[in-house]
Amino acid sequence: MSSWIAHIDVDAFFATVEQIDNPSLAGKAVIVGGTQNTRSVVSSCSYEARKYGVHSAMPLARAFILCPHAVHCTTRMVRYIEYSKKMLQLLHSFCPIVHAASIDEAYLDFSHTSLLYPNPITLLRYIQNTIYEQLKLRVSIGIGTNWYIAKLASKKEKPNGFHIVPKKQEKLFVHTLALRELWGIGPKTYKKLLKVGIENIETLQKTPESMLIHHMGKSMGTFLFLIANGKAPRKLGTAVKTRSISAEHTFIKNICSLQKAKIILMDLSLSLMCRLKDTQSKGTVLRIKYRLDDFTTFTVQKKYSSIRTTQQIYTGALALLKEKWQEKHPLRLIGITVGNIQKNTSMQEEFFSTPLPRIERLEETIVSLNKKFGNNIIKPAQSIQRKVDK
Repeated sequence: MSSWIAHIDVDAFFATVEQIDNPSLAGKAVIVGGTQNTRSVVSSCSYEARKYGVHSAMPLARAFILCPHAVHCTTRMVRYIEYSKKMLQLLHSFCPIVHAASIDEAYLDFSHTSLLYPNPITLLRYIQNTIYEQLKLRVSIGIGTNWYIAKLASKKEKPNGFHIVPKKQEKLFVHTLALRELWGIGPKTYKKLLKVGIENIETLQKTPESMLIHHMGKSMGTFLFLIANGKAPRKLGTAVKTRSISAEHTFIKNICSLQKAKIILMDLSLSLMCRLKDTQSKGTVLRIKYRLDDFTTFTVQKKYSSIRTTQQIYTGALALLKEKWQEKHPLRLIGITVGNIQKNTSMQEEFFSTPLPRIERLEETIVSLNKKFGNNIIKPAQSIQRKVDK
């Protein structure tokens, strides 16, 4: 295999770290997520819990109905990041090109190192064993001629899996999968495919690109055509342009107080500002989403010339909320989205009369301190909770 890429995927990452730090949890059903008896969702769960039908993104309450004997662990993101960094350091010692895809997965690109590493199977088996010996993490590895096939392959034999898709076998490998197993096909896309008569991989592979574009749009149509034929939709390391960023909060108990909503809006606004500053970006569309106690969901948005500070996001979101929501209707969830993200090339403030450079310098300091000492080390006084039921 002269040109190949491997996908390294940590099995049940958060739950495994909890079992490593607390050996008494070894072999037990572990569920990691927010506070139990709240509306939080499962962040990760051990394979012992998955046997009972528990999975990531499931409401915690539902998870403990399925697996009542499971041990609950609150999320410790700082600890998981420590392990993630250790794994990446280890991977860099084996491969000159490592692409971190998320906190628990990475790609190794050996396309131009065939002389140094002529046998990918032997090397990756060694990497898999070394990660376990040094970090006690089990990883599943997929190998293919492109990153997309490698990612699909790593899911085939979990946990502790190892799957290779030989060259020129990519399309045949994809043919063995279910339509929903293709990464990038979410619930909405899946329903739309079913609606136009594409119910399985075989039908998708036989559908011309022009027809897919006609039904699904230019971007998604081309994406589906490529992945159906075992091709990567983009080059490894090519970032997908972020069009929007969002943050939301689900209340433990429904609220009917604008003052309580303001506190959460400020927290969400600060979080979004930090993400904008971290990527030196700004947005021009501000949208809020709120959900009532009967699960009715509303969205309201407005366009601005520039959105990039906490106060801009907060003031705009508050105005949008006041525009539609009445306090007599209990709130279950509230969220903010900053859309039409683009690089911040202008320092000219058009949204507030307050001198922007001073605000931005302050917020850059906040971002820097939060990175160094952890999120929420500095918060606006307005967002400090005083006996507020979040």
